[in-house]
Amino acid sequence: MSRSGRIGLVVLLVAGAGFVIVTWPSIQAFVGVLLDRDRVLVWLARFGAWAPLAFIAFSFIQTVIAPIPGQFIGLAGGYLFGAWAGLLYGFVGTTLGSWVAMGLGRRFGRPWVARLVSESALSRFDRFSNRRGPWFFFLVFLFPFVPDDLACYAIGLGPLPILPMLAMASIVRLPVGAVTVLLGENAANLPAGMFVAALAGLVLLAVVFWKYHTPIEARLMRWIMRVTSDV
Repeated sequence: MSRSGRIGLVVLLVAGAGFVIVTWPSIQAFVGVLLDRDRVLVWLARFGAWAPLAFIAFSFIQTVIAPIPGQFIGLAGGYLFGAWAGLLYGFVGTTLGSWVAMGLGRRFGRPWVARLVSESALSRFDRFSNRRGPWFFFLVFLFPFVPDDLACYAIGLGPLPILPMLAMASIVRLPVGAVTVLLGENAANLPAGMFVAALAGLVLLAVVFWKYHTPIEARLMRWIMRVTSDV
């Protein structure tokens, strides 16, 4: 990191610490509301069927446009709706989104897909997925923090049949989805201090992933390529 980059990072950390200190009473009040899950559920119930539909739509959009790792959405689903309902709503939204992404790739081709996910991201994934079979995509859908949403577009752009690959993707994603919704459901049972620490850790993880997602994805994808090279 350059000297100016280090200075910028220090300034950012100091500013962040100052913001936390100044707004600490508000943070405590906000955490208190979040920890009262019954209160959150009463508020959520006011929206009736719109709350699950909105969550399904958000999961769908996340899969088609891919701005946020799905694991963070799974945590929110478990917290808001409980493990079973959160898993179901996430499954429906993600499966619909995967089907649309594969269909868009198959129907409209690469130029149209590049408008949604950017040509650079698509080209980066091409280096790993070119002429790969179902076993490669199985591992991509199984492991977190790899571009499984891009994999849906790659399947649509390639020769693999959509419906069997869609069924595989939906089933393979379930174990990680189950873990995340369980963690989300039990988040409210944490002591306030641990909840704040966990929330801060998630924010830090999101920032790190946003900043370093390209090399992280590349390492994981190279490993998956090695594992599947003889399959």
